[in-house]
This record gives sequence, structure tokens and C-alpha cells, in this order.
Amino acid sequence: MIEYTNTIDTFDELYNLCWSGALQRLDEIRDLNLEEEFMEYLSDMLSYSKDLTLTDINDFIWFEVDEWIEEHKGGEEND
Repeated sequence: MIEYTNTIDTFDELYNLCWSGALQRLDEIRDLNLEEEFMEYLSDMLSYSKDLTLTDINDFIWFEVDEWIEEHKGGEEND
């Protein structure tokens, strides 16, 4: 068995590891200047999970953060 563990510390590191639709979501987050807030959100949301793979993280970003982005877009528009 091969076990691989990696830590993602910054938004740029995360961006460089993701692919496909997750990159589109991360581009939206970058356009909103919410990189730090998103990294905190992602850490909170995934901290309960053990043995996460990069695919798990990528898919979470791709398929599960639409609502988070929309909430923050709304906040930006109202400022």
C-alpha cells in the first residue's frame, strides 16, 4: 500500500492542484477577492473528513460551492 499525505496551505497551491470545473469555481472566487475566506470555508467543511483525496477536494469545489459563491456575490453587490 502507498499512502500519500499533502497539505494545501494557500489558495494558489489549491488552484495549481485542481482541474476542470473546480478551476472555474476557483476563478470565480478569485474574481470576488475571497481567496482567504474560501480557504477558511473549505477547511471548515472538509475538516471532518479523513483520508481525503485530491479528487474529493476537487469534486467538492466543483459541485458543492455554488451556493457559497452566490451568497458572496450577493454580499458584494450590496456593498
